[in-house]
This record gives sequence, structure tokens and C-alpha cells, in this order.
Amino acid sequence: MNKEFSITGHGACQEVGRSAFVLDFGEKFLLDYGIKLNIDEIEYPTDITEHVKAVIISHAHLDHSGFLPYFYKNSECLSFMTQPTLELADILWKDSIKIAEFEGMAPKYTKQEIERTHRYNFITPFGKKMNLNNELSFEFFDAGHILGSALTKFTYGEDTFMYTGDYKVNETQLHRGADMDVGRVDYVMSEATYGDREQADRKLEEKHFANLYNQLLNAAGGR
Repeated sequence: MNKEFSITGHGACQEVGRSAFVLDFGEKFLLDYGIKLNIDEIEYPTDITEHVKAVIISHAHLDHSGFLPYFYKNSECLSFMTQPTLELADILWKDSIKIAEFEGMAPKYTKQEIERTHRYNFITPFGKKMNLNNELSFEFFDAGHILGSALTKFTYGEDTFMYTGDYKVNETQLHRGADMDVGRVDYVMSEATYGDREQADRKLEEKHFANLYNQLLNAAGGR
């Protein structure tokens, strides 16, 4: 890479959950800010104490977006995400407050801070180049994971860097699969939750599930 950059992990390093990374291109950008849901507790990423120019949210799942309203207790930078990501995340943020109150816990953020998060959000569609400064821009591509999920490709001068978040290449019943027509990429920072195992063929698993359902239905007399 012709220009220097660095990445600092504030969560999701050698673990699943609470994704949070600061990407430093001379100016700093926060990639996701999620939580980790355990049976008995919730784990949070470390606080972001440095000045952040902007936030990129890859998708709405809580392990990637769930702590963003907490970040906006003090920040006034823009956050970029797709429209479906914002709408889904908003439901999860508000639901998190309800669950915390139901369980007698103090929520980490309030409804007012969720509204403040909306105030600084900039809706970004797939395929639209967004300039962050004179040297740096980014573009979202469909990640094929859930509705609105995005691969983020940064262009820094003549160099390119891809942050995948969660993605799925193969087509499913709900999604076409990730848009891999992203052009040249010099560096990739990839989600690797299931990177240590071989995944079963999805179509074969669907057939197996359907056959099992039919067997159970027949055994119950077709009811």
C-alpha cells in the first residue's frame, strides 16, 4: 500500500461478538460498534476515546450495531449505513431498552440517545461513492447476509481496502448472495466467524429438512 494505515480492535478480536474497529487513514473511522450477548451478561466493546471522523455500520445485527446509541452520547460525527440497516437497527435498539427494563437492568442508552443517533445518520445506498475527505472515499456493495448488509470498499488515493462485515457469497431463499463485482481490492479485512470449519451444502440441507418434515407429517397421519 502506498499510503500508511492502521487498524485497532475494540472488540471481536479472537472472539465472536461486539465488533468494533478503528481504521486510521490519518483520520480515524469506526467500523461497527456492537455488543456480545451471553446467557448471563452482555459484553461491550471498549470505549472509543480518540476523535472519530465517521462511523460505518455494516449491518443491523446487534453484534455489529447494538452499541451505536451509546457512542452518540458524546459524538457528533456522521454515521453511514443503508436504509434497511437503520430501520432494522432502530427496532433492535428500542427492543434492547425494553428487555433491559423488563429484567431490572439499567439500559446503557436511552430513547433520546437513539433519536440522537438518527440525527447524525447519513443513509447510503449500494453503489454510490461517498467522499470522506479529499483522498478517501467509500462505496457499499450488497453483502448478501441480511437485508441491507454491506461490504465497504475504501479507496485511499490509488489504494483500496475492503471491510466485509458479515457476508454470504451463495444465493439463499431470501438473498442473491454477495455482490462480488467490486473491482480491484488491495487489502481485505474479512469476517471469519465460521472460517475454521467446512459448511454443509445449503441446498442439500434444505432438502434434508423438507424430507424430515414430510416424514414427521406422514407419521402423524398427515395432520
